[in-house]
Amino acid sequence: MEQLGRKRLPGNRVVRRRLDATQVISLTTDPDRREAPHVRTHAKRFVLAFTLLVVLGAVLLALPWTTESGQRTAPIDAFFTAVSASSVTGLVVVDTQDHWNFFGEAIILVLVQAGGLGFMVGASVVLASLGRGLSLRDSLLLQDGSPTLSLREATNLSKRVLRFIFVCEAIGAVVFTIRFAEDESLPAAIWHGVFTSISSFCNAGFDLQGGYGSLTAFADSPLINTTSLLLIQAGALSFITFSDVWTRKRWSRFALDTKLVLTTNVILLGLGTAMFLTLEWNNAMVHVGDWLKPMTAFYQSASVRTAGF
Repeated sequence: MEQLGRKRLPGNRVVRRRLDATQVISLTTDPDRREAPHVRTHAKRFVLAFTLLVVLGAVLLALPWTTESGQRTAPIDAFFTAVSASSVTGLVVVDTQDHWNFFGEAIILVLVQAGGLGFMVGASVVLASLGRGLSLRDSLLLQDGSPTLSLREATNLSKRVLRFIFVCEAIGAVVFTIRFAEDESLPAAIWHGVFTSISSFCNAGFDLQGGYGSLTAFADSPLINTTSLLLIQAGALSFITFSDVWTRKRWSRFALDTKLVLTTNVILLGLGTAMFLTLEWNNAMVHVGDWLKPMTAFYQSASVRTAGF
């Protein structure tokens, strides 16, 4: 019996160690975490800020000095436009160019930019700080090795995101202006270029071409199509994805979410392009030159997913 007892002692010690380890891990999954109220407070502030943005935009758009006719816009139409612009949806009940004057268009553009900035900056900070306020188990499940951001780090990241956004939009505005200046006065071309660039990058779908025509007038323009497409993709893929690609450079070193985003994007773009070419070659694209049809199908595949041009 003593021999048997001695043989069991090591086993007993192993069992006790396992129980201790389990108890330590269970302490990190305590549901009463201090960060929970903090997270809820930020969520409430975000919802409140978005609501105030929509209400302010709707009130301004309902004023008579924002329309071409000088008449008031119906409150429901002003509210719908403000929500559509702030949420970068792009749906309209009145044509942006024909109904609104410069002030109305400027208000819509501010709403689009605010909505786009809020989404991209917020998403970038959240993705980069994944793990804050979570247990060890939840953090490991959500993302491996993702850092928790301090206030200073979050501020620095926000500044980098803003620089990325404004550089992309500025380049797009210059290219659009050069093309629009061929058919419009320089001041009008600059305004239309800035508006189209911001709308493209924010994936908003608002345009200033009139007649509910969107960018169909430029279906045969490789410059407009390519510029708009690149801006749409830059805005849709987000700063975090581009930063990860730029920093790590090799596919094997990319973060899991970067691989998922890029893979899904390529698959959807490829399938959409193939479907448009197959179904619309001799239908909607019958009047488009054969050499332009692949570009048109590719642009349409990217646009219908998020931008809506």
